[in-house]
Amino acid sequence: MPNIPIDGHPLIGKSFVYRADGEPYTGEVDSNLVVANGMCVTVLAAFTNWNDVEGLEILAVKVPDTGYTTHVTPSDLGLSSLAQR
Repeated sequence: MPNIPIDGHPLIGKSFVYRADGEPYTGEVDSNLVVANGMCVTVLAAFTNWNDVEGLEILAVKVPDTGYTTHVTPSDLGLSSLAQR
């Protein structure tokens, strides 16, 4: 079964910096930009076996700077495996 939600995961509701390991985005935020290095995101949901790939972990996040919701990997936020939380 693909996209298995991890209900009640402790990261849900917490905020992190997207790609904190990269240079912060310094360009203009326009209607085409979803998320960029250095922007804060808030975790809305956590999933495993994303798109039926066993063990692939994905976080659904809200990006306050752009108003978009998107999906990122835990490593995009400098995090280890979701199972270790």
